[in-house]
Amino acid sequence: MLAGRTSALRWWMAGLLLLPAWLVPCTQLSAQSNTSTVASQSRRELARAAYASGVEAYRAGRYREAADYFEKADAFLPSPAYSYNVALANDKLGDIGGALQAYRSYLKRRVGASNAKEVLTRISVLEKKLAQQGLRQLSVSSEPAGALVSIDGAAVGVTPWIGEIAEGRHRMRISLEGYSPVVRDVDLTSTRARDLDFRLARTREEAQGRPRPKANASSLRAIYEL
Repeated sequence: MLAGRTSALRWWMAGLLLLPAWLVPCTQLSAQSNTSTVASQSRRELARAAYASGVEAYRAGRYREAADYFEKADAFLPSPAYSYNVALANDKLGDIGGALQAYRSYLKRRVGASNAKEVLTRISVLEKKLAQQGLRQLSVSSEPAGALVSIDGAAVGVTPWIGEIAEGRHRMRISLEGYSPVVRDVDLTSTRARDLDFRLARTREEAQGRPRPKANASSLRAIYEL
């Protein structure tokens, strides 16, 4: 048992970055790249450059900068490896929530990852660290996306949404114009992070394709004057 824990600790401390299979060495991407330069490069070249800059920042101990570059590379050309690298950088920063989110994202994106056991071990450690602060990580998604997420009556963002909230019972409300709102009570007593997915149903009016009433001129003026 001790040997297993020691192996997992050594794996995390080593902090080995993952390289997307298609990636090859490339030139650096300047943080001050102007619009015309960016527009002239292909997405693959941009991803390569962002990755290289992220590796350099990581090795220099500039972990926040490294995470930003890896996220930029992922936006240019998505790869699960970037989620893992973001997790490592956030872990080094002591950003528990950010590291936990990225590790979990990595395992969702790379099903059957060869290092899944070690990643799951690290996830468990981070979940317990959040629990010691009285927090739990909650991930909320919806179909369609872009729905307003409210927790205990307070709006916190739109789907997909991830954040840390206090342990215990909470009332969630997911709402989107043209769809029936969904209300659910969530019990966050376990230390494990939770994933919640909502399927929103169109309102009867939307389903039947009825036109929505238009505001008259007087109501528009009243809104403008406010």
